[in-house]
Amino acid sequence: MLARRLPGSGKQVFELDPAEQAMALSRESGDIRLQAIAQKHLAVAYSNVGRDAEALPLARDSLEALRDLGDRHEQCSTMDVLGVTLARLSRKEKATTMFQHCLALSEEIGSDWGILGAVFGLWYYHYVPIGEYEQLFAFLDERLEYASANGRDWMVGFLGFLRTKDLISLGQYDEALALIRTAAIPAIAEEDLVSQACTFKESGLVTAELGRYEQARRDLEHAADLAERTSDGYLLSWPLMELANLALYEGKQDLMHQGLEQVQIAIAGAQEVHDELALARALDVSARLHLALDRPEEAHDASSQAMRLLQSNPWLPMR
Repeated sequence: MLARRLPGSGKQVFELDPAEQAMALSRESGDIRLQAIAQKHLAVAYSNVGRDAEALPLARDSLEALRDLGDRHEQCSTMDVLGVTLARLSRKEKATTMFQHCLALSEEIGSDWGILGAVFGLWYYHYVPIGEYEQLFAFLDERLEYASANGRDWMVGFLGFLRTKDLISLGQYDEALALIRTAAIPAIAEEDLVSQACTFKESGLVTAELGRYEQARRDLEHAADLAERTSDGYLLSWPLMELANLALYEGKQDLMHQGLEQVQIAIAGAQEVHDELALARALDVSARLHLALDRPEEAHDASSQAMRLLQSNPWLPMR
């Protein structure tokens, strides 16, 4: 359970020790199901630290054992893990097939978390990287219809969040902002600081793109305050990165210098949790700020780091 909780603990700490200890204890117990589950979590732990080649056989063995046992619930989450691992190893077609199998089984047995994992996997690793937004919207609409028909309000909110991200990617900022204001923010519970921080970060990003800089700064500073209250440094790095980007848009020297400090925190946060997408984004913002401040050498260094990162991780959904 400790290995299972660490990546989602709000601190984004990826530790191998609990997963490896669980694997050893499960083997000692002789419980085949427990071993299969431990293998899955060890695969997740390896993937979280970039050891996907080692994670792959663990996830495959886990899925095979769970199929033999007939444990369909654990099969769903293991398919999701296997799909992610295959995608990160650039085996895109096999990854897509695995996510599709995961989605079909999850809907058959009514596993909400299985559906969420499969939908996110297809969104992040299949539709967005290849730019198939028309197909993606049709796919999300189908899932939204399923979630609404089955009273899964929280899933409706999650799918709406993905749709917002896609509208932003397409530059449809007015539509994205309307969705955030009318659907996302009102649906979030007051005590859900993480969701609030993420949503206000998105709102700030959109209003910045629309040129409403004062409102953008209010939203992003509010998001940063909410993130600080969670004590999650990684979560805080996202609004700080967007504040740095906002400073670039505003073009004021003092704000851009402050933005460089903020984006360095974001870079450190992304490096700590091995989030290559966030790191590439932060390095890009850093490069643009250095360039705006007439520091071409620093800009070239940051931009080169971002390019190397994207070239070594072809599955990243970033054009």
